[in-house]
Parts: sequence; structure tokens; C-alpha cells
Amino acid sequence: TLSSYVLGLLLCSIASVHAQQLDSTERARKARELFINGTTLQIQGNRHAEAILEFQQALRYDSSAVTLAAIARSYFELRKLELALEYADAAVQRDSTSRDIWELIAEIEVLRGHYDEGIAAYERLLQLNPSRRQLYTLGRLYEPRNAAKAIEIFERLCASQPDPTMLS
Repeated sequence: TLSSYVLGLLLCSIASVHAQQLDSTERARKARELFINGTTLQIQGNRHAEAILEFQQALRYDSSAVTLAAIARSYFELRKLELALEYADAAVQRDSTSRDIWELIAEIEVLRGHYDEGIAAYERLLQLNPSRRQLYTLGRLYEPRNAAKAIEIFERLCASQPDPTMLS
């Protein structure tokens, strides 16, 4: 009858949704496991290439900004700056509010000798409640190029929490 046909469709739909939930739960677990493996390898120091492989496997299950940024960080540590920047750019496309990603982009650009691009990335941090260290770094980058902006940053730092050694 029609009602048993509808009930059968409903039960099939419920089973399908349940299978998808299990699938997404399994995918999240796998991504988390691979991310943790990659992070462990990063922490060990000289195992960044292995970490990249773990993170790339994690990307199969979760292409979040955090995973992309972790790959960028390992490439940065290996001094593969073009690849680091490629992954960092992809990460910031997914999450433009991450202070860590903007700081990583700034570090990459400075190491590449592109100080203006590095400063621009640190300036993005000004909109994201930067840490004292990030502000200090921006102030130091401004010093040789724009003394007025450097002074503005250091005054901002002093106003938020006075530190007499900062201006030495």
C-alpha cells in the first residue's frame, strides 16, 4: 500500500542520514587523528616533511584553515617559502580573522625580503586585536621605513601596559 511505501522511504531516508552522520563523524575523527600526528611531528623539530605528509592526509577529511596553516608553518620551517605562502594564502581565504595566519604570512614575506608585504600583513593584525609581541614586531618593521608609525605603535604598546625597556 501507499502508506507502507511511504514508511519504507522514510526508514531508508533515516538510515541514509544516520550513515552520513557516522561517515562525517568518522571523517572528523580521522582528520583530528592525522592533525595530531602532524602536530606531534612539528613539535619534534626536524620532522617537518613528515608533518606535511600527515597534514596533507588530514586535508582529505578536513580542509580547514588550521590544517592549511599547519602545512604552511612546516614549509616555512623548511624554508620552502613559496609553498608556505601558497598554503598560508589558502588558509587566510578560509579564515581571514586568524591572527596566527596573518602573522605567518608576515613572517614569510619578511623572510622573502618583501618587507612592505610583511608590514601589510602585520597591519591586518591591527584590526584583529594583536598580541603585544605582534605589535612590537610591527613597530620594529616600521622603524627603518616610517618612524612616525613606529612611534605610534610603541606609544600604543606603552599606553596599554607600560614597559620601560621597550623603547631602549
